[in-house]
Amino acid sequence: MKPWHQKDLLIFDFDGTLVNTNHLHHQAFLEVLKPWNAHFDFQDIHGLKSKDALQKILNQKGIDLKAKEIEELTYQKQQLVRELIAKNLDISPEVYNFLVHAHQKHQLAIVSAGASKTVSKTLENLKILNLFKLIICAEDVSYTKPHPEGFLLALKMLNVQPSFSLIFEDSEVGFMAAKAALVEYIDVNDFDWRY
Repeated sequence: MKPWHQKDLLIFDFDGTLVNTNHLHHQAFLEVLKPWNAHFDFQDIHGLKSKDALQKILNQKGIDLKAKEIEELTYQKQQLVRELIAKNLDISPEVYNFLVHAHQKHQLAIVSAGASKTVSKTLENLKILNLFKLIICAEDVSYTKPHPEGFLLALKMLNVQPSFSLIFEDSEVGFMAAKAALVEYIDVNDFDWRY
């Protein structure tokens, strides 16, 4: 029996798990960081919320900006990635079919370090927003991954025990958060989406 068949709640990361947006986020970060020519390895910031990712890149490059400037860069990056997603994003048929089938037997939730507006708009565009009972984004928690707060909040809000839940993740910070929440997880980098 496949591991998710026995679970009541399936929790999905968003970027890189349900949709391949990583290259679009990378492009948006590079664009807003152009004035500093700040190139970086995307794996270093993969899974972090935009503001934390920008702060990490700036720290690595020794670039000192005021808090207000970082807020503005974060806003610009989020606006740009929404535009890129609107023009370039699709969901794979395998992931779409998995979600449609899983929705019939399990509660589905999303826990993402992404911005709520970006995640909701993308789900709406892909016509899968209605499949999810709960969506938790960066604005809904004090701490994003690798902290387990988002996962723990989902369990609490949907009243499901960790042992009856399964997390689908693609990044190291996501795996760390899942372990800290004491919830089994699947690394979707090696996952067959056939239900």
